[in-house]
Amino acid sequence: MEVFDTIPQEIAALIPETQLKTARANLKKFSVAIASLKTKLDACPGIGKTRDLKDTPALFHFVYGGTDIYICEYDRKNQMFGYKVTKGNVERSKWGLIKLSDILSIQSVQIDFSWSVQSIEAVLYKAYPYDFKIPPSLTYV
Repeated sequence: MEVFDTIPQEIAALIPETQLKTARANLKKFSVAIASLKTKLDACPGIGKTRDLKDTPALFHFVYGGTDIYICEYDRKNQMFGYKVTKGNVERSKWGLIKLSDILSIQSVQIDFSWSVQSIEAVLYKAYPYDFKIPPSLTYV
């Protein structure tokens, strides 16, 4: 496991300010989370690169006030693409482009440091099985 003496700028850019302050003050404790974010960022495709996938990997997960934002693409500047479920209301959920700066401007937003990469389709099916089809990535024994 990589131990950080500082949080790389490209990783710090993904972390909401309050979480970033805590992580910087406790780098040793947050090294696993920072390393995980770095691995996910390194694997994150650019905008438009997941278009033809049957299962779209959710690499980052942001949460606030019962709202979930799952990010699958990022241009490494400010533009992200993903799926948003607003306060658990699947009728108001949608795919779309969103600016990282807009996400980080939400006062109570947090990045899920313990998020495990999985497909957005699997996440939605598990949370709302009556509203979404079983995705190809899920198989039951």
